[in-house]
Amino acid sequence: MDSQSQFQYLFEEYRSPPYEYPSSSEMDTTSDYIQSPIDHDDDTSSRSSVTDVDRNSLVRRVYGRQVQTTNDIYMLPADIEEHSRLDIQHDLLKTLLDGSLFIRQDLVDRVLSDDPSRPETPNVLDIGTGSGAWAVEVAHVYPNVQVTGLDLAPANFSEQPPLNCTFEIDDVNLGLQHYANTFDVVHCRDISQGITDYEAFVKEDVYNALKPGGVFLFVESDLQMYDDEWEAITAQYEDEPGFSWMQKMTFEGYSAMKNRGSNIDACHFIDRWFRQMGSSKWASYGYESMYVPIGPYEDNPDATKRYISEQARENALAFSQSLKPLLVSHGYFEHVVDKWIRCVKDELLNTNKRVCVKWHFAWAVKRS
Repeated sequence: MDSQSQFQYLFEEYRSPPYEYPSSSEMDTTSDYIQSPIDHDDDTSSRSSVTDVDRNSLVRRVYGRQVQTTNDIYMLPADIEEHSRLDIQHDLLKTLLDGSLFIRQDLVDRVLSDDPSRPETPNVLDIGTGSGAWAVEVAHVYPNVQVTGLDLAPANFSEQPPLNCTFEIDDVNLGLQHYANTFDVVHCRDISQGITDYEAFVKEDVYNALKPGGVFLFVESDLQMYDDEWEAITAQYEDEPGFSWMQKMTFEGYSAMKNRGSNIDACHFIDRWFRQMGSSKWASYGYESMYVPIGPYEDNPDATKRYISEQARENALAFSQSLKPLLVSHGYFEHVVDKWIRCVKDELLNTNKRVCVKWHFAWAVKRS
């Protein structure tokens, strides 16, 4: 297959065939944080708001970046630079989903629609809200809904969030018992770096936080990089064929995250966990993956495809810099990490190296 045909194929077919497991019966189913108005029956978590806690106590300086102090596992930054990267990532994923905020718009519309007969206000929980971009946009799209963004550190907003969107500081590793049967939608995007036991988190915390009929949305990127044939890049040394500095950087980041106790492999097991829980717990569930080129490979892809790949490149370049506190804390010399960052930049901007990232999407509907 020539390079032009391969590029076209990559973009037109980067969605793997989605699959879904229906049940046997049809489903009928700026930056001030303020305390969520949702009532909590059991207030046992470390939840707090920036109106209660000095913002400076929630972050610390590590090798030139601000990182959160709420737990010892998550070591990506929590500063303006990182939240700007997450805004790029948010825009990338929204474009990838044809302008939608959800992999299953139909399921979300069903539970969040403005229905006068609904007895109570629908609630959405965004776990690992980061910059807050997803939570804020959901609140704008669904003004009838109460959205709660939850993270280990406060976001850096460019403007005041809408009144139906509030934010909390919490570590979900301590449990979500205070949120039992509260939410119509629970959204988790790229949070596995901060989760110690993602399987228990899904099977217990997320499941119990959902109302009957509620929707769980899972989005996670793969730290394994792929070539343009969708084959994993495995070379780890410069003189090996197929070597990629981006793969080198993400592999070292993966290893450091695993060493700190992160359940970073969750993207490879999420569909298995849904099947294990089965139709007694979930009315339906499904999984889909998409390969996204990091940087455009050809001069003239169409505008949307080029935009997606360029955003993926900007996200990857910023992510390589965001890994520095983690990698230096893991034991690598700072000058070595700085060299890796420079090499990633050179590879993505100045070479013809073809690298793809794989995004994993999953969804499940709690049985009523």
